[in-house]
Amino acid sequence: MIGGTLFGTTSNGGVNGDGTVFSLKLSDSTFATLASFNGTNGAGSFSPLTASGDGTTLYGATFVGGASNEGAVFSLSVNGGAITSFASFNTTNGENPRGDLALSGDGRTLYGTTESGGTHSEGTVFSVPIPAPEPGSAALLLTGLLAVAARRRRAAI
Repeated sequence: MIGGTLFGTTSNGGVNGDGTVFSLKLSDSTFATLASFNGTNGAGSFSPLTASGDGTTLYGATFVGGASNEGAVFSLSVNGGAITSFASFNTTNGENPRGDLALSGDGRTLYGTTESGGTHSEGTVFSVPIPAPEPGSAALLLTGLLAVAARRRRAAI
């Protein structure tokens, strides 16, 4: 939950039948589907979502889907948009993640477990680095905010 809004996933349904990420605003019961899985970006999520330290991004894992159809780790803005899969399981590194993801103290790595796969086909403990934001995106946002603030200051004078 982030600021009175509950976030979760479904294992089925959505545009492609592969599940969704949703939000539920507790103050007025407003429900929204934020995005749908499509197989490539994951499918069949059973895991709870983990929020970034600043509360702007959700992270999760899907039981199947991804590059090898054995699960994926994904991110999504709390406002919705495109689901970004940034790690896929392939039997060797595990398959079928199902539990919670833990965020490292510095907010740059996710840790979790898989139900199967790995050396003895009995699951793995994994870590996945969170990709850095696209170059320039934060700078562009900051520049835009500074320009708005400067215009407001000039207008107030």
